[in-house]
Amino acid sequence: MLALIAEERANLDLQQRILDKRRGNLSDDVLEMSAELSVKQAELASLTTLLTTLPEGDTKSDYERRRRALNRRITELQDRQLEFNPVSLIDREFDVARLTASLAEATALEAAVNARKAAL
Repeated sequence: MLALIAEERANLDLQQRILDKRRGNLSDDVLEMSAELSVKQAELASLTTLLTTLPEGDTKSDYERRRRALNRRITELQDRQLEFNPVSLIDREFDVARLTASLAEATALEAAVNARKAAL
């Protein structure tokens, strides 16, 4: 019985470490995305202003291609931000809380089995 409990605790510990790592990465990802999105939007605004002043030609064509690429990247970043909405963050926090509770239950069961074993 104790071996099964130990194995279950090891599995729960691993799952919790994985979720903690994902949660840490999630925070970093959200900050990086927000920063990159701000930079790309500022770059797009300045590029759009610059394009209105340029005469037709190769330079203007190059900047228009760059503007389209920036628009695509901004759209990608905005789509990724939707993945990190409050509901998904709450789901991750719920998973962490569930694992913490399961670990506590496994520890309590192990203590109860050890107490019963000692009483016998």
